[in-house]
Amino acid sequence: MIVSHKLKCIFIKPTKVAGSSFEIALSKFCGPEDIITPLYSLTHGNEDEILRLKHGGRPPQNYLKPWRKRQRREVLDASLHFIKRKNPFHQHPSTYYFDHMRAKAIRSRVGADIFSSYLKIAIVRDPFDYALSRYRFTLKQNKIDPLSMTFGRFLTDMPERLVENRRITEIDGVSVIDHMIRFEDFENGIRQLSEKLCLGGELLNTFRKVNAKKSGRNPKEDLNLYKITPEAILLIEILCKKDIEDFGYTAPTWTP
Repeated sequence: MIVSHKLKCIFIKPTKVAGSSFEIALSKFCGPEDIITPLYSLTHGNEDEILRLKHGGRPPQNYLKPWRKRQRREVLDASLHFIKRKNPFHQHPSTYYFDHMRAKAIRSRVGADIFSSYLKIAIVRDPFDYALSRYRFTLKQNKIDPLSMTFGRFLTDMPERLVENRRITEIDGVSVIDHMIRFEDFENGIRQLSEKLCLGGELLNTFRKVNAKKSGRNPKEDLNLYKITPEAILLIEILCKKDIEDFGYTAPTWTP
């Protein structure tokens, strides 16, 4: 998540939308007073922070609770955290801004005036593709055998995973995003954003370099999951109705 006073924009970061790659690219153009949250993850550790430095992005900064607002106990806890933890960025007790922070929480931190006047940016992804990505990520993160948790079971047991990005980018059920980048048309979305922020082509060039890694997913295997779980399509159409209607997404099809 980024709050850039220099660019007068806020990147509200959804999950599983190449948000870290975009955040790394955008951080390259941030100033010293901007808020940049850490990119630590349980599955990849500090890999993204190393990648950020490699591509000239600013490291995490200004994301902790200001010292003047901390209680004495918080100061002690923060000191112990840096002494005990191998990764000082992870779960810091004085974290004020963090990855995938909801829009409502960001507004309460930066204030209504800044929040309303800054350009708010996010990324949306085809919910049928997102569901598959979230499913495979859940299996990998929790080391779950696909035989013990099928795609269908994942959707019925964890339906909240399908709507979590709406909860991040909405306040009281209404989207606050001024510039939504479509995951499927990322480069065009970045070009349009660059025009608004007067960044030229450098933001897109940096994103291309950062986002060069492949997903490793097999399209045929993905489609097969829908073939053997036809009820998944109906469930996603119900839960993700707003994204499907707002952005014209359609369910996957195949020839019998």
